[in-house]
Amino acid sequence: INAEYGGLLVAMTTSNSKGENSQLVDLETTDSEANRILKETEEDRKRKCCDFQEKARNLIAYFILGLMNNFAYVVFLSAALDILDNKLPPALVLLADIFPGLAVQTVAPFFFERIPYSIRVILITISAIGSFVIVATFNPVWLRILGVVLASMSSGLGEITYMALSSYYHKNTISFYSSGTGAAGILGSLMYLALTTWAELSDRTT
Repeated sequence: INAEYGGLLVAMTTSNSKGENSQLVDLETTDSEANRILKETEEDRKRKCCDFQEKARNLIAYFILGLMNNFAYVVFLSAALDILDNKLPPALVLLADIFPGLAVQTVAPFFFERIPYSIRVILITISAIGSFVIVATFNPVWLRILGVVLASMSSGLGEITYMALSSYYHKNTISFYSSGTGAAGILGSLMYLALTTWAELSDRTT
């Protein structure tokens, strides 16, 4: 009887120790799962924060691209009479500001994809800066019109390049680019008005 009673006590003690061990294991498992969930939550929060910052940066960048791409177009339309020295009809500047860009957008898709985006952006930037330099530096009207043509080509190349690049970013980049082109119409004309009328600077200096 004593032997049986002792064996029963050993069995009960063993079962209790196993139960405690299983509870400890369960607690350790629960703690590890909680730590893993907290870690994943922290990583998700950081990733979402980085995604938001990247999205905001791209949207702002596309707004600026749209603004700068159409800036020369608006400025030259605002300065049409000054560019032509009142010798030719202002509609000539309008044609020089639209037709070359339209022609470039019509022809470029057939071969432009072979040119890397970095080279395209460099060409666009040089053309835009060169257009302002030519119009502000040279006296002959035909050279000034050539500068307007260069600005139109830069704008046309810029539009098809930036629209193609938008496929790599958020879909709202197109909306922000369009907003930038609209802002260029306001900012470009206001800037020319402010510098020539309120600041009383010459069209060359402007």
